[in-house]
Amino acid sequence: MTSEKPFLVLGCGAMACLFAARLRAAGMSVIMLDTWDEGLQAIRRNGITMITDKQKLNVKGIETISNPENCHDIHLALVLLKSWQTDWAAQQLKICLPASGIALTLQNGLGNDEILAASIGQKRTCAGVTTLGATLLEPGVIRAHERGEVILPQDQRLEELTTALQKAGFTIQFEPDIRVLQWGKLIINAAVNPLTAIMQIPNGQLLTNSFASELMKMIVQEAANVARAAKITLPHADPFANVERVIRATAGNYPSMYQDFRRGAISEIDSINGAVIRYGTQYGVPTPVNQTVLLMFKALLEAKKQEK
Repeated sequence: MTSEKPFLVLGCGAMACLFAARLRAAGMSVIMLDTWDEGLQAIRRNGITMITDKQKLNVKGIETISNPENCHDIHLALVLLKSWQTDWAAQQLKICLPASGIALTLQNGLGNDEILAASIGQKRTCAGVTTLGATLLEPGVIRAHERGEVILPQDQRLEELTTALQKAGFTIQFEPDIRVLQWGKLIINAAVNPLTAIMQIPNGQLLTNSFASELMKMIVQEAANVARAAKITLPHADPFANVERVIRATAGNYPSMYQDFRRGAISEIDSINGAVIRYGTQYGVPTPVNQTVLLMFKALLEAKKQEK
């Protein structure tokens, strides 16, 4: 049975497909809004295929649109686009989200909720964190990593959204200050994601390469220094030990930044390592290693473009 109120998912990449498929499989009406025509058409035609270690599930009946004017009666929205697309998402929500609606961003990086709030207001904006992962194999087809959860702030506005996510089988945890976990995830992403892309290796090889491991330590130390200057109490006393733990748990994974880099696509490095640099500048904390990694990443990406 399908719920009457449609659930809006902004995006049709790997994470958007993961959430949309699970919500739809749980009986909810789901609309996906994006500008990626190939992805929208594939989902419209074949639904979303979600592959896990245990099963292969095909979920159909998801509406796909590229025009926010076609959204009706939207009250719950999930923003699962790349961070560089947040400005676009904010404009779409300004058109289709009613005054009573709420938009939750689960994007990587920092500042996405601020961009959304500037467009639709703080009362309609909320930020969370997810440790779930998914890989886009082709438009509308994903490999979903089964371990992970959704962490939300303790906020009454999210009651209906929380109920919907739990009905879809998502594990929900609550954190009074979501910035703590945002920074915790930012530090992991800053250390892991750009190096896997630059070196073209899966997560696990970062620990078996002594030079990469030392570079990660330096990235983590800078980011942790910035977080402390911003009065953020990090979720782990030893941030690098936590990065090592995450890498071991995801040793065979290739982050989305790696995948974007291979395609020569725009990545989220500006909202990850770039965020460390921006906050470092704000609080007077040097971040030369993060700056070097960001510039190296962009230099290699530009070289790939020039080869074509």
